[in-house]
Amino acid sequence: LRLPCRHVIAVCSSCHLQMTTFIDPVYNLHTIRKAYQVEFHPVRNEDYWSTYTGPNFIPKPHMRRKNSGRPITTRLHNEMDQSIQNKTKKMFLLSQ
Repeated sequence: LRLPCRHVIAVCSSCHLQMTTFIDPVYNLHTIRKAYQVEFHPVRNEDYWSTYTGPNFIPKPHMRRKNSGRPITTRLHNEMDQSIQNKTKKMFLLSQ
């Protein structure tokens, strides 16, 4: 596993602290090995699945996310977003 960033190690060593006290036990190598001790079985083909007898969920159409097109912005515009009306626009023609 990886160690914490250099600053944490430097501060802990200058203050005479054990850096392991600041690392959650979840990141301990023993804990990670324990997670992989369980035997994993692959999911079998759909032919072996039992039929679902639970409730049928019907999604609400208005809550469905739109897939195509540009996403609609939810940003609130204020006076900083207004362009300066008096500013003249210059157009340049590029010759080929």
